Amino acid sequence: MTFSEKDIQQLNALGLTKDKVLNQIKIFNKGLPFITLESTATIGNGILKVSKQEHQDYINYFNSKRNKKSFIKFVPASGAATRMFKFLFDFLEEFKPDEDTIEDYVTRKKASNLSKFFNDIKSFPFYNNIKQQLLKDYKIFENLSVNHQLFLFVKSMLNEDQLNFGNCPKGLLPFHHYKNRIATAFEEHLFEGA
Repeated sequence: MTFSEKDIQQLNALGLTKDKVLNQIKIFNKGLPFITLESTATIGNGILKVSKQEHQDYINYFNSKRNKKSFIKFVPASGAATRMFKFLFDFLEEFKPDEDTIEDYVTRKKASNLSKFFNDIKSFPFYNNIKQQLLKDYKIFENLSVNHQLFLFVKSMLNEDQLNFGNCPKGLLPFHHYKNRIATAFEEHLFEGA
């Protein structure tokens, strides 16, 4: 790619070099490789927990500077939820409810995210809907082992012929459970912007 003298002047005015621009064009054309995550960010692993006093200090600092700055809201892009549910897809593929227990699977696979998912399962906005559907689809659901129940719950969430959450845009997943309805993340953004 050739640049005119005017192009180079414009690049310099923006603090860019010809090489930087060529590299960016190369990235646009080739794309970026997928990132393999080592672990989730948690308190102590990428997330800093602050004390109540530090929390208040940060609020005070923000409030002292807020009139001198302008702000915009950043809303992350929402792609398919496949990556978000990868550990659940792995569980569906590898777990054998007749041969294994959830606890053994979690220990063997070091699947702390799966353990957390199951510990928090009743707090998810979609929990009651899935549970009601499972009770309707499997007349003996309540008599099944916890291993089978949790396996069927995840299967119902992710299977293409059921809820298919793994292929939904994250913004369309059930996000908040209100008294009379469940809102998606997209609905929450619309509500917030109104």
